[in-house]
Amino acid sequence: DYSGVENDVPYWLAQNSWTDQWGELGYFKILRGKDQCECESNITVGYPDCLDDEEL
Repeated sequence: DYSGVENDVPYWLAQNSWTDQWGELGYFKILRGKDQCECESNITVGYPDCLDDEEL
């Protein structure tokens, strides 16, 4: 699960792209349900162009 509640405050658990030396072993919490930093309304997803199994 990528969400939780700490001290009655809901949060999203997000992974950074730097290293596990940043944040909490590479993760950080961001306020959930309030669209903080537009993280709930401005989502971007990337889909890799994968090869077929036969081409591997």
